[in-house]
Amino acid sequence: MTRRTFGVVVLALAVAAAARATTLVTAPMPIGAQECWLLNLGKKPITVTFQIASNDGVDAEDPNEVIAPGQSLEIGASDGRVSWCTFSGSFSKKNVRAVGTVGNPVGLASFPAN
Repeated sequence: MTRRTFGVVVLALAVAAAARATTLVTAPMPIGAQECWLLNLGKKPITVTFQIASNDGVDAEDPNEVIAPGQSLEIGASDGRVSWCTFSGSFSKKNVRAVGTVGNPVGLASFPAN
C-alpha cells in the first residue's frame, strides 16, 4: 500500500467515525421538575453528554457519561424555565431511547427525543 493510499484510507475512517456522532433533542418542556433520561439498548457501552438547556443557556450538564448495555441514566433540574434535553455522543439512534420528563402540580408529561 502506498503512502497516498494509506492516507486516503485513514481519512475515510476518520470521516466515518465522525459521521457516527449523534445528537438527540426533545421539544421544549414546561416549567417543573425536569429530567432527561437515556437508555442504552445496544450491546456495547456508549458515552453520552447530557444537557438541559433553555434560551438562557445550559442549565445542567453531565458530560461524557458511560452507559452500559441495558442501563439508563438521567440528569435533572428544576429552575422555573422552559427547557429542553440534549443527548450527544457517538452512538446509533437505533440503539437508544431518550426522553425528557417534567412533573408539576398538573401531572407528569414526557417528551421523546428525536
